[in-house]
Amino acid sequence: MQRCDPEIEKANPLIVAYDGKPREVVFSYLDILRPTGCIAKVNDLLHSGDINEVISDISVYARVMVDPKWHDIPNTLINDCKRLRKTPPWAVTVHASGASEMIKAAVDTLAGTPTIVLAVTLLTSIKDQSQEIFRRRPMGQVKKLAEIAYKAGARGFVCSSEEAAVLRETYSDAIIVIPGLRSPGKEKHEQKRTGTYTHAKEIGGNFFVGGRQFLEAADPVAEIMRVLQEELVCIPKSEK
Repeated sequence: MQRCDPEIEKANPLIVAYDGKPREVVFSYLDILRPTGCIAKVNDLLHSGDINEVISDISVYARVMVDPKWHDIPNTLINDCKRLRKTPPWAVTVHASGASEMIKAAVDTLAGTPTIVLAVTLLTSIKDQSQEIFRRRPMGQVKKLAEIAYKAGARGFVCSSEEAAVLRETYSDAIIVIPGLRSPGKEKHEQKRTGTYTHAKEIGGNFFVGGRQFLEAADPVAEIMRVLQEELVCIPKSEK
C-alpha cells in the first residue's frame, strides 16, 4: 500500500491532531485520510504500547509527529530520544521551559536522524495565566523560550499565531509549527491564543495543526482538501 502520492505529501503542511482518540478510531481516520498526505500528531496514543511499534504502525499511513511534550532531566530525555532512533518520526516535541541542557540532550541524541526536535514555547491554552506562571506576557515568554531553544540547537518551534511572525523575523531558518488553528467561524474549544490557517501561513508558519474541525466533519477528506486548496492554497483545486 502506497502511503500517499509523494508530491501531495510533500506539499501538504497540515498536521491532524488525534488527541484523546482510542487506537481503533485513530487508525480508522488514518486509513481514510491517507491519500491527503496530512501529518499525524499523536500523544496519549504513545502510551498504548511500545512507542516504536506505535510509530511504525502509523508511519504506514502518514508522517508522524510524536507529541509527548517531554520536560524532564537531560538524562531522561537522552533515554527517551534513544528509543526514537529505532523508528525516527518526522518530529518530536519537548518543552522549551525544560532549559537548554535538556533541549540539547534531545537534539544531540537525535542527530543523524531525520527527526525534527520541536521546542514547545507556550501552550495555546495559556494566555492571562502567563504572567502568573512566568511573570511575563505570552509574547515575552515565547521570545525568551525560543531564544533558549535555538541556542541549544533546536531549529523548530511550536508557537501560536500571535507570536509566529516575531519568531519568523528572528529565526529565518526555523521550522515553525502553529497549533490552535481553525477556519473562520469554527469553534475555538479550550484554545485561547488561536488563529486562522490563512493568517498562520501569511505570517510565516511552515506547518499547521488542526483536529476536531477535520475529524468531526461530515466528510473529513473534503474538509481537509478545502482548507488546503482555499485557505492554505498549497494544492491546486484540480488535484483530488
